[in-house]
Amino acid sequence: AFTTCSKIQHLHVESALFEEPFLRGMRYLPYLTTLRLNECLDYASAFEDIIYAENLRVLEISNCVRYLQDHHVTAILKNCTKLVELKLSRKYIH
Repeated sequence: AFTTCSKIQHLHVESALFEEPFLRGMRYLPYLTTLRLNECLDYASAFEDIIYAENLRVLEISNCVRYLQDHHVTAILKNCTKLVELKLSRKYIH
C-alpha cells in the first residue's frame, strides 16, 4: 500500500487492528520521520519492520501494545539511529 505514497513524512494510526503486512511497508517510506500508533497494534512480529524506517525521528506507541518485547525496542533503537523521541505508554509488556 505504501509503494504509491512513498513521500509520506508523518503517519498517525488510531484505533486500528492490523497484522504484519501493514508495517512491512515501512521500508517503502524513506521520508517517514514521525510514526504514532495509538490503540491499534496487536502483533509483535510487526514491530520488526519499524526498523526499516531509517529516517524516523519520533516514534510513539501508546494504549496498544500487547506483545512488544525488549528485543523489539532494542532493534528499533539500534537501527533507527535518527530517533530523537521515543514514547511507549500503557500496556507496554516486556
